[in-house]
Amino acid sequence: MTKVKQKKELITLFVTIGIITIFIFFYPIIQPRIYSALYNNFSIISNRGNLLVHFITVDQGDAIAINLPDGKVMLIDAGPTDSNVSLTTYINEKVINSKLNKRIDYFVMTHADSDHIGGALRLLQTFEVDTIYMPVVTEETATYSELYDYIYENDYNLINSVDAEDIIKSNYTIEFFGPIDNVDENDSCQIIRIEYMSHSFIFTGDISSEIESEYVKTYGELLDSDVLKVAHHGSKYSSSIEFVEAVSPKYAVISCGPNSYGHPTQEAISSISSTGATILRTDNDGNILFAVGDYYDLSVKTGGYGITGIILDYRILILVIDGVLIFCAVKRLLQEKRSKKRKYQ
Repeated sequence: MTKVKQKKELITLFVTIGIITIFIFFYPIIQPRIYSALYNNFSIISNRGNLLVHFITVDQGDAIAINLPDGKVMLIDAGPTDSNVSLTTYINEKVINSKLNKRIDYFVMTHADSDHIGGALRLLQTFEVDTIYMPVVTEETATYSELYDYIYENDYNLINSVDAEDIIKSNYTIEFFGPIDNVDENDSCQIIRIEYMSHSFIFTGDISSEIESEYVKTYGELLDSDVLKVAHHGSKYSSSIEFVEAVSPKYAVISCGPNSYGHPTQEAISSISSTGATILRTDNDGNILFAVGDYYDLSVKTGGYGITGIILDYRILILVIDGVLIFCAVKRLLQEKRSKKRKYQ
C-alpha cells in the first residue's frame, strides 16, 4: 500500500469518527434510553410507556416524584430542609437512576410552607430543571425568599401561576385546577390531576375543608380519581367527607412523619375510611410506589422496594465504536511498520 493511499484511508476513518461523534453528542433528539427493574413482585419496567408515582418519605412534609409515560419527570413539592439529602438520593437512584440524564422536566411547588419547599434549593443545584411552577405569595418566608432569588438569578423558566384548567397533554393528561383562594397560604394550593390508561391521581397540597367544598362545587365529578394525596398530612381541617366522596379514591396516601400537630387525625382517617379507600401512610409504610401501564393495573409497592437501572445510551455505544476503530487503525499502522522493517532487514 502506498503512503498516499494509507494517509487517505486514515484521514477518511478519523473524519468519519469525528462526524459520527459530533452527531451523537449534539443532536438533541437522541437521548439516553433508561430501563429499570423493580424488585419485590414487580417485573421489568421501563420509564417509557408506564406511569410511576413515588410518594417519598420526607417525614412531616410532601414530596412526590412522577415518571411520566413519555420519559419525562415531574416533581410535586420537595419536603422539609432536613430531608433534602435523602430526597436527592431517592430521586437520583429510583426516579432518574442515571448519571447521564439528571433532568426534572416539571417542578411544581404547591405553596411556600417549608415542609413543601425546604429541599427545593438542593434539588435545583443537583438536577437540571426545565420548568418551575411556583406561586407568588403575600407573605414571604426566609426559605421562600432564598429559593425565589436563586430561581430568578439563574433565569429558570418560571411560571408563577397556572390558569385554571391548564392542561399538559401527551398520551397522558395533567390538569391544574384552581387555585380558588389566593389569600390563605394553604388554600392557595392548586390541585393537580394526572390521568393515564383510565387510572388517575389527584394531588391536593394543604387545602382546607372549606376550599375542598369550593372545589367540589366548581369541578364536581372531574375530581374523581383512583389515588388521592390526602390534603395537609391528614389534618382535621381537611379531608371532608364531601370532598373525599367526590374523589372516591381506591387509595388515599397520607404523607406525614413525627409531628406535634397530631397528624394524621382521627377525623381525617374516619372521613377517608368511610369511602372504603385503602389508606397508605409514609410514616408507617415508608416510600409508596404506584405503577400504571400495559402490565400494571394500578400496582402498588411500599417500603424498601429496590429499583436498578440498565442504561442503554447511544453516546456510550458510539464511544465504544470509536475506540474499536481507533484501535484497529493503530494496529494497522503498527503492522505496516513491522512489515516494512522486515522487508529491509
